[in-house]
Amino acid sequence: MGPERSTKTMIPGSGTDGCTPARQEDAAADLPLCVDLDGTLIYADLLLIGTWMLLRRTPVQALALPGWLARGKAYLKQNVASVSEIDPAGLAYNPPVLRLLADAKAKGRTLCLVTAAAEKNAMAVASFLGVFDNVFASTSTTNLSGKHKASLLVDKFGRGGFDYVGNSFDDLPVWRVSRACFVVRPSPRLESVLRGLGSEVVIVS
Repeated sequence: MGPERSTKTMIPGSGTDGCTPARQEDAAADLPLCVDLDGTLIYADLLLIGTWMLLRRTPVQALALPGWLARGKAYLKQNVASVSEIDPAGLAYNPPVLRLLADAKAKGRTLCLVTAAAEKNAMAVASFLGVFDNVFASTSTTNLSGKHKASLLVDKFGRGGFDYVGNSFDDLPVWRVSRACFVVRPSPRLESVLRGLGSEVVIVS
């Protein structure tokens, strides 16, 4: 038997050719589709947006930033979110990811927003879009990224019991335990690493 090979599927980007998201395997229909936020569902990083808002509107409070960071990135995110109001309607969303979500929702799949962003911001985005069944995000004590995100999803759904949509090397621990790797605009190096995992690879761009 030869080596196991990954499957590469394309999710087309926006355009005028009438393309629709690629059809997923029937085996995945009952699996949750878990989606990252920063850099995946939206183009921006909410921590950077919140920090910029803090610096512009209440520069005196920005003096607290080093102290918050000293207590950990999770603590920093929660405190920046608590003193900044991000409007989810004003964020730039990724059209191919929105189409992917709509397609999955139409097929009855459970949709989960799984992000290292602060819980307050994640809930605001989820409420605005109105498509997510579950939201998992960073708290004041846990920065939900990398291995922490992977561990949570395995606890919730089991190894290989979900598909994951991400965009960077930070998501590798999650893709290693997911059924399929959905990746947004990957670099050639990231795509190569994902294909080496032996899982289905779906390019979202």
